[in-house]
Amino acid sequence: MSITYTNVYDDALLKIGNPPLDSGDVTSDLYVWLTQLYPRAVRQVLFDYQWGCQMRREILTQDTVTPAFGFDYRYALPYDCLRVLKMYPEGYTYSIENQYLMTDLDNTDLDPGVGVLYIANLGTISAAPAWVTLTVYEVGDFVTVSAVTYRCDTAHTAGTWATDLAALKWSATSYRNLDTCNPLLVEAITCKLAYMLTYKVVQSANRRQETIQEYEWCLMRAKQTDAMMGSWDDEGSTEWVDGGRT
Repeated sequence: MSITYTNVYDDALLKIGNPPLDSGDVTSDLYVWLTQLYPRAVRQVLFDYQWGCQMRREILTQDTVTPAFGFDYRYALPYDCLRVLKMYPEGYTYSIENQYLMTDLDNTDLDPGVGVLYIANLGTISAAPAWVTLTVYEVGDFVTVSAVTYRCDTAHTAGTWATDLAALKWSATSYRNLDTCNPLLVEAITCKLAYMLTYKVVQSANRRQETIQEYEWCLMRAKQTDAMMGSWDDEGSTEWVDGGRT
């Protein structure tokens, strides 16, 4: 069975001595707190390390708007970009501002273009529903088709999937569900969520100390196992650019 964010909710509750949520309980204060705290817990854990399972490489599209000053070009970052690790090709000055990469580098002079290595966010996308015809979709909605999660780029009423996809109303995302993560990373997120819940649910200094210690231990173990999966640092290498990899 796939791991979902609701499994993380239940495991976090158990860590602070609370029973899991009742099936279908989406109106209680506890559920609301969980849905508010979970994205924050994920972001904080992902910011804490360069997780290999959340690294993505992508060529960027040059924006039509020219920065007012300081740089000649700007590029929109992927919508799931949480933290930029490197810009490719290397050796050029850049700045990350409001989900844009600013640089003097023009991608029309490059093959394959300006790219980034980044840490992708991990939200509740594992729960994306299946695509349904005759359904009104808004920009930012997610659906799952053939085990791939897609994001709505153009608001529309669903017709035929192949037609809507060809019309660029949907784009495949790099969001992955929790099954693809380092299991100890998932456990670290669970521990972080449990720690946050102690302020709302338990309000116990001792329990809060216990949960933060468990989080720190689990985070250390997760980093160790992630590091053993191979070296990601290709500092000084231009193979990725020279080979035209995406």
